[in-house]
Amino acid sequence: MKPVKKKLTKEEKKITKEELSVSIGKVIREFRLSKKMSIESLSNETGLGYSQISRIERGKINTSIYHIYIIVKTLNIPVKTILKSFVKSIMRSYKSKS
Repeated sequence: MKPVKKKLTKEEKKITKEELSVSIGKVIREFRLSKKMSIESLSNETGLGYSQISRIERGKINTSIYHIYIIVKTLNIPVKTILKSFVKSIMRSYKSKS
């Protein structure tokens, strides 16, 4: 028998800016660490401030898509890959709410 996929309710589909920022930050941090790069190195290569990158990774600020793009390109990660990771991270947060 095939498992039945549960459809998300309207309430489950809602995600706050804070939750989204935290999910994006976690994914960026995971990729940065997988590349064995420090925040300082990423800061130097992107031109973004050290504290700004730190706050992005901790989900403390709602950063721009352009800054995410700069970080992703610097880490040499295809945009498609990071978007898939964002979606997976968000879905994990939904599952943990239930």
